[in-house]
Amino acid sequence: FLDEVAELSPVAQGKLLRILQEGTFERLGSERSSTVDVRVIAATHQDLAEKVKNGLFREDLFYRLNVIPIHVPPLRDRKGDIPLLANHFLVSFRKKLNRGPQSFSDEALEALKMCEWKGNVREMRNLAERLVILVNNKIIQLSDLPVEYRTASGEGMVDGNAMQAPAFGAQFESANYEEMINRYRKEIIRKALEVHGSKTKAANALGINRSYLYELIEKLEVQV
Repeated sequence: FLDEVAELSPVAQGKLLRILQEGTFERLGSERSSTVDVRVIAATHQDLAEKVKNGLFREDLFYRLNVIPIHVPPLRDRKGDIPLLANHFLVSFRKKLNRGPQSFSDEALEALKMCEWKGNVREMRNLAERLVILVNNKIIQLSDLPVEYRTASGEGMVDGNAMQAPAFGAQFESANYEEMINRYRKEIIRKALEVHGSKTKAANALGINRSYLYELIEKLEVQV
């Protein structure tokens, strides 16, 4: 599975094309060719045909990859998938962290259905991880959701205007994946410190070593 295949450099595009055409490659540092027999699934959020037209993606590689194209609509156009994905990620992180809520309330799920989800499934996954870490209730209530997800449902609105600006949602268009992750991590750490009052207790609540928490605070420039 090749995610964001449109981001491949011209050199990497050429190497991938060779593997697809000939089924051979050389391991790093090796002079001997190896053979491979695989099926490739490639994904991108960009218009590859347009990138080919602009000379930014190899046409021969495009046709090699474009055998069975599958268009997946954005999450905001798949309202029925939102509860399924939200609960899937919730269960996944709950098992991984051995803590956290068990499910969403109906009101919380309805609020999530009304969100734009500019970050698509990645945004959903990040939100689920955040909730598992921060929410202590068995069921996630509407009030447990970050304000940008509550205001989408109309809560916290006065005459149609949000009482508080979204903390992350409005920045998804300009932020890349790592920037979004770091913003969430920074907010999670800040909230944990606020709730637990000390770095030791916050580290325990987050399930990480205190030294690692100190490292994150310095790296992410968390104000404590």
